[in-house]
Amino acid sequence: MLRYDEMSLVTFTPSFCQTKFIKGCEYLVSYARIDMSYIKRNEAIWNFATTLFTIVFLSAFFIIFNRDTENGVVKPIKKVV
Repeated sequence: MLRYDEMSLVTFTPSFCQTKFIKGCEYLVSYARIDMSYIKRNEAIWNFATTLFTIVFLSAFFIIFNRDTENGVVKPIKKVV
């Protein structure tokens, strides 16, 4: 069973029915639901990859900033004290 977001509703009306030459033909509409779950799955994978990239990126900059702060601020203060 697919969720509503994973389905796409497609309708089709024949072009000769839109001209209304045939009586009652203007009400002829075909409906189909198409499985779009692979798009949602790919979107979820990309969102997960983006989150992992953000975590790695922020962690790396935190380590670099922490090291620079230690060398530039904390060590000189410790030498003075």
